[in-house]
Amino acid sequence: PQTPPSDGSVTLENSFLVFVRVPEVPSVPPGGNASAPLTLSSFPSTLNNRASSPLLLSGEPVGPASVLSSSPPWTPLSGQVRVSAALEGFAVVLSPSEVSLLIGADPTPVASVESSTPSLTRLSFFAPPSSIPGERAVRVWPTRLPGNAASFPLRYVDTRLPTVESFTPYDVYTTGGDLLAASLANFGGGGLTPADVEVTVLGGFTLTTFTGGGLQVS
Repeated sequence: PQTPPSDGSVTLENSFLVFVRVPEVPSVPPGGNASAPLTLSSFPSTLNNRASSPLLLSGEPVGPASVLSSSPPWTPLSGQVRVSAALEGFAVVLSPSEVSLLIGADPTPVASVESSTPSLTRLSFFAPPSSIPGERAVRVWPTRLPGNAASFPLRYVDTRLPTVESFTPYDVYTTGGDLLAASLANFGGGGLTPADVEVTVLGGFTLTTFTGGGLQVS
């Protein structure tokens, strides 16, 4: 900002910003486009204080939008990964507050709207944490137009390493016959049967592998 002159006079610069709220134009059909001249002038209007520029008017889209791309396609269970999406046929939005987004049934805020035109909208959000791996449906739409929604999948992947939480007994006789019990975390994703598990035991210089009927899984 400039400091006003001490004599109170106002100096006009060669360039300035003008904000105009465009009125409703019912002649533009839904999903259609039209061009109209936009003329700005001071009062009284003369040729020396008038400027004109074409203004593109677009009708609100009809029906669902489509997803051109989304990246990355997966996130760890901890979430906090920024996911970006490019949408076609999505209504023009000017800020994240104009967009609604669900991951599964969970509302998720949109982080930013990078750009938005009648042909292409780019936005991003941060995936929230999840306790269950698997695919979630992401649904995004302009808040004012619920029918203009787009959907794409986002997969949650458990990237934690398996760990042995307990193992008993620690000492067994070489004659064998003892039942060994191990409690594992982050192992197999659930629903395992003895045929799905393999246990290898090193005895001296010999490796012995057990699977199937030699195991109990619970």
